Amino acid sequence: MSVSEFAHANNIAASWAQPRREINAFGDAAKDGDAIAYARLTQLANYENHAPAMHNMGWLFQSGFFLKKDKEVACDWFGKAAVIHKYPPAMHNYALCLFGKSENWVSDDNAVRGRQLINDAAKLGWTKSEIVLSEKILNTTLLSEEDANDAFKLSS
Repeated sequence: MSVSEFAHANNIAASWAQPRREINAFGDAAKDGDAIAYARLTQLANYENHAPAMHNMGWLFQSGFFLKKDKEVACDWFGKAAVIHKYPPAMHNYALCLFGKSENWVSDDNAVRGRQLINDAAKLGWTKSEIVLSEKILNTTLLSEEDANDAFKLSS
């Protein structure tokens, strides 16, 4: 399944849906080796500060498509789109990056920030975040009962 096919699986704001579909087409083309699509994606991400383009750059680095796989660079791109633009797919992926750096799921700053990003992305309609909330975060014994209840309230 391509990145573009996931564009319709979420209930994100209309202001994100169309740009996401358009940019994901560039991401899919770059994944398949299209240097022109990659150049356009890079231009949009670097010079036009375009959140879906930033997210796609992260996806390319994370997956190793077209570019050498680099998790740190991928997380940087996800973080920019998440923090600067509150772009739900990037918030989700950046949260996963933070969880990967976490040493303690209850009190670690990375885990706390990651849980907040997952909650926020879910509230903004990102289905993957809703799934992570329901399957992973809410059911873990590593969360305090209060944190789990707060996360559940936010995702409802």
